[in-house]
Amino acid sequence: MAGLTETRITDSGEKRVEDYLMIYSGAIDHTKGVALMLNRRLANSVASWHPVSERLIYARLAHKHGHLSVIVAYAPTEPSPDAEKDTFYQQLQSVVTSIPPHDITMVLGDLNAVSGTDRLGFESVVGNYGSGTVNDNSARLLSMCAANRLSILGSWFARKVIHRHTWICNDGRTTKELDHIITNNRSFFKSIRVYRGAEAAANTDHRLVVAEAALHPFIRMKRQHVPRLDTTKLMQDPSLAHIYNVAVSNAFSALRNL
Repeated sequence: MAGLTETRITDSGEKRVEDYLMIYSGAIDHTKGVALMLNRRLANSVASWHPVSERLIYARLAHKHGHLSVIVAYAPTEPSPDAEKDTFYQQLQSVVTSIPPHDITMVLGDLNAVSGTDRLGFESVVGNYGSGTVNDNSARLLSMCAANRLSILGSWFARKVIHRHTWICNDGRTTKELDHIITNNRSFFKSIRVYRGAEAAANTDHRLVVAEAALHPFIRMKRQHVPRLDTTKLMQDPSLAHIYNVAVSNAFSALRNL
């Protein structure tokens, strides 16, 4: 599977891309956006998924021993307004809290924050191989992880610097580890590293983060088709809105005796 951020795809939905299923959540314009790409075997295991916002999407996959809950996240940058950061972390906290306690949880994406090297108070969140200088974004991320017993996976693996830093500045010298895989079960993962030169052809300043995990087999789920409702028509067509209002009113009228 692959978590994608800043996809700039509008609205939310799912589509087939060759042999992969892409589920996505975006804004009304071509900004932000997140997506989760699943190969055919994993796509058949999707029990449910939910577009939270243009910065968050959640999916739950079934396997032989339980479920795997995956969140793809694209956090606001450090200079972003506090209100925007507050909204993002409130939504992320809400999703994490809603995950059943026995699920393996993964958060994939661009968190725009470093883990830091000071483990004091965050011994279960940050391992011996954290990086960077902590700022406001980092404090928010570390606090969220500590409150939900999550670990920043990359900080628990010894790696070369070239296999650690995920973002490189336009000056060609400044690098940081801003993209993370976060989990509640480190034993699920066997390795994690950054691959240089594997980026999409989109002039990105981020590098691909890859982790290897072992969990199988996944279970094929029977997916139910959920029709998408075009609610904008109710605002654009007065006659349709009147018919809808009458139908709803009649439906509730039948409940008066109850």
